[in-house]
Amino acid sequence: MLFLSRHGPAESWHFKAESYWDLRGQFEDYSGGVDLRGKRFLEIRAASGFVSFEAGKRGADVVSFDLERADQRQFIPGKGMDLDATGREIDQLKNAYWLAHGANRSRARAFYGDVYDMPDELGRFDVVFFGQILVHLRDPLRAIEQGARLCRDTLVITEGMPRAWHPTMRLIAGPGTGSYDGWWLISPTLYRQWLAVLGFRVERLTGASYNFVMPQRTRKFRLRTIIARRIAA
Repeated sequence: MLFLSRHGPAESWHFKAESYWDLRGQFEDYSGGVDLRGKRFLEIRAASGFVSFEAGKRGADVVSFDLERADQRQFIPGKGMDLDATGREIDQLKNAYWLAHGANRSRARAFYGDVYDMPDELGRFDVVFFGQILVHLRDPLRAIEQGARLCRDTLVITEGMPRAWHPTMRLIAGPGTGSYDGWWLISPTLYRQWLAVLGFRVERLTGASYNFVMPQRTRKFRLRTIIARRIAA
């Protein structure tokens, strides 16, 4: 079931993160440097809301879309994922979102549902943004298709991407990989070709390094950002 109403804060505001991306001072790099003034902006998988709230500060009318609940379909087989524990983590992220929402006095609206079946009731958006979520999805191409369906102008994807000229989609889940929540690494060429199928032309491909903060240390990872525009019919 899809919920099309705002999800209010849960009873507890406690939130503990094992690791996280520190994007402070790098919003423009991360979001593709798109002019957001007066634009309707959709962030798909908003987590604690940093991108949504920064977009709002830049004059966008923001909708944050996120998971309604933990979904067994997304678990990597054989990794021993705990559905209840994952559900609690999702609730904690929702708490973090609403805590930051209040602290930023944000006007963003949040909707919760299925990324593979996003409702038409959300309307259409000038800018649709995927940030470091496609790697975690079993079917990222379907998710992009859903976002593209709601996008009337600019679609932005920020992910780790292999340096490959061929249209490749490399499975990183499985025995011995060490990945418990990552499925795929997709090459820029494959993104370009799939976006063309969906009616978009890639205008720019940029890259930057970002801090990934872990309990014992902070590492820098390079991510790439694709900025694509809808081709006029």
